[in-house]
Amino acid sequence: MRIGADWVILSACNTAAGDNAAAPAYSGLAQAFRYAGAGSLLVSHWPVRDDASAFVTLETVKGAARGLPRAVALQRAMLKLIGSKQPGAVQPYIWAPFILMGR
Repeated sequence: MRIGADWVILSACNTAAGDNAAAPAYSGLAQAFRYAGAGSLLVSHWPVRDDASAFVTLETVKGAARGLPRAVALQRAMLKLIGSKQPGAVQPYIWAPFILMGR
């Protein structure tokens, strides 16, 4: 199957993981979207808090819509989360699972 998506956002928990614990990273759902032709993906490496996922996703999309490169938009979203008043937001396990794959 081919999709025409330039950007796919998989903001749920552990979307960069493979099908099981022994599978290599990016071999599950994320890889399926890459094989289907998605230009880039925003995925996570481990279970994420719902509020952090929503914050990072929304801020990344808003930054990209303002013309920032997606990687820069993601970085700024993470920095904004770190600087927010959300409980525990300075802890890397809250903001660090998010990565951008592709262009």
